[in-house]
Amino acid sequence: MWSDVSLYFGMFRKFVVFFLMVTIVLVVQLNSPNYVYSIDCCSFDRDCLIGTQVCRHIIGNECDTSGSPDIGTCSNVCSCPSNYCGEVSNGCGGTCPCKECVTCTKKCGQVKDCGGTCANTDDGAPTAPTIISPDGTLVNPTPVSTLTTTLSWTNTDSRTDSYDVTLINMSTGVTTWTTSTTNTSVTTPTLNVGVIYRWYVRAVNTTCGTDWSVLSVSGYFQTNQVPTLMSVNILNSDSVLVSPETGNINHICRPSFHNSTNPTNVNFLVNLRDLDGASDIQSAQMRWHGVITSLSIGESTNINRVNTRASIDYTGVNDSGTYPIEIRIFDSFSNTGWLDSGYDWKVWNCNVLVTANVFDGSTGQACNNTGFSIPLTYSSISYKNMSGGADATNTLVWPDSYLPLVNGGDVLNPDGDLAASGRFTRLIDIGVGTTICPSGSQIGVSAAVSAYSINPSLTVDLSYLRDQENWFDGRGVDIKAKGEISSGVPITASSTLSVDNLNIGVSNNGLVSSTSFRNTNGWNDVLQYGMPHNWHYNKSLNDPKKYSYQTILNEYFNKNGVGVTGVTVVNTGDTGVMFVDGPLPINSNIVVAPNNYLMVVVSGAITIDPGVTRVDGILVADGGITAGGISDNQLVINGVLYSLGDIRITRSFTDKIDNNISPAVVVNFRPDLIFVMPGKLNKVLSGWSEN
Repeated sequence: MWSDVSLYFGMFRKFVVFFLMVTIVLVVQLNSPNYVYSIDCCSFDRDCLIGTQVCRHIIGNECDTSGSPDIGTCSNVCSCPSNYCGEVSNGCGGTCPCKECVTCTKKCGQVKDCGGTCANTDDGAPTAPTIISPDGTLVNPTPVSTLTTTLSWTNTDSRTDSYDVTLINMSTGVTTWTTSTTNTSVTTPTLNVGVIYRWYVRAVNTTCGTDWSVLSVSGYFQTNQVPTLMSVNILNSDSVLVSPETGNINHICRPSFHNSTNPTNVNFLVNLRDLDGASDIQSAQMRWHGVITSLSIGESTNINRVNTRASIDYTGVNDSGTYPIEIRIFDSFSNTGWLDSGYDWKVWNCNVLVTANVFDGSTGQACNNTGFSIPLTYSSISYKNMSGGADATNTLVWPDSYLPLVNGGDVLNPDGDLAASGRFTRLIDIGVGTTICPSGSQIGVSAAVSAYSINPSLTVDLSYLRDQENWFDGRGVDIKAKGEISSGVPITASSTLSVDNLNIGVSNNGLVSSTSFRNTNGWNDVLQYGMPHNWHYNKSLNDPKKYSYQTILNEYFNKNGVGVTGVTVVNTGDTGVMFVDGPLPINSNIVVAPNNYLMVVVSGAITIDPGVTRVDGILVADGGITAGGISDNQLVINGVLYSLGDIRITRSFTDKIDNNISPAVVVNFRPDLIFVMPGKLNKVLSGWSEN
């Protein structure tokens, strides 16, 4: 069975092969254009095509459709394409020579056509560029005097194809600008004034893909900076610096200006700075109270600073206000606008209006108001310029000093014929309202009046102690008069002289008796006379008996041999009873030691010289007793004064103001002079303390 099947399968296979061969021949014949496969197809050496084969060797005149060798030899067409890469067939079952299309012009490690790979030297990230300029630091950025600048760097890595540049505004932290370039420098766009910028660059390799280098070191620069005002100084016409006053203010009437060669000419020195360099400053201006003045560019004080100057003549300018000095600076690209220098300046005519008042300050004087309430009559006041300028009546010059002259006075006698002394001065600045009381009589206008008030003006108040008449102080004695007692104790005298007030020639522990009382210095209160035991009896209590020179001489010297006669001079140390027939001038001090006595009886007058400061003893004179004149020193009389004539105690202090506080003469009752006398004298004189 299996043999039958096998026989059947072999027959079937032969059939299939035969069928396929017939089919191929038919297909070739049907698809071969213009070629006739016949017996004479090669008779004329024509090609016979079998597929791609051609007839090469003709043996006979026939070729069959199968191209059998017996009628000719057919072979493939052998040729290579004109443009190919690598290895390709030549059409005859062979291979064309390998042809390389990969040039390796980009050395990126690519595979070659004919085997192997290219180099890889063009691949990878390039090294970072090195910046050249500007290369400042954040702390010390490179100054750029323009608003654009060129950024430059270097890079030697052959892999670099381009560069990415980044610019950052350091004041905001924002990236301001980026760009790509194949160059090693680039110019920025216009930037902001005075800003610090940071920049950096990185290299880019785009040959074998895209690779970037690390960032370069950052460089810092600062664009054109706005100039700044450093200082303003004002100099007088002699180029002497006049420093400002507290508050950075100044005015043209200060002595440094006023006393210069040209008081109205003022120089301004303005120092400017530009961190881009002093040469970047092109010009500058100054403005004061609307007036603009150009400043001339002067010498550089260092690489960044320069002095500018202006000289201004203010003749005729009189402005009541104080105004700021403003400066405007121009550099190569911009200007600062008007800058307030913080320095205020005043220009005025230096005249200060003055008014004056005179007051009676006898009740007391003190700053600010004591002694300035009661007007005192005066006729005139003028002002002597003590600085060498012109004298004045109602307008003073601010820098000068003046001496007020009252009632036609002069420098030696500034109060003229005014019946007062002890001038006390009060100065009121009307513009500001401040008050000062200088220690002397001169007025320093600049010390009293602010020059910066709108209308500088001054009130001069003069307080005086009315000139007091001379007066004396009787201590421990009785004061008795047959008529009126006239007292000159001033209201200004020391309060220790009585308890409540100062009204008469004070007599403590004594009796005051008179028919009337009057104070010659205007203090007529009679409520107090001393303490602790004082009586005022409105009647004379004088003994009607009179003790004359001759009476005492007869009674004691002639009858009892008491005393000495023929005396013309009494000196310190003399004691006993001395009779002087005639006048007795006392020209030196007479001092009697304790427990001794001295009694001087004079037929004429006793006159105590103004130079004498002390007299001890019992003085008796028919012709009167006088202590007059003027003296710098007080006279103290210790004893008893008795006279049939007048007792005139009229000594005054040389400076009459001293009369206002102290008596020029003090009379002290000294009882020991009587107690040590012989009994006969003591009996008579024991009651003389009442006369």
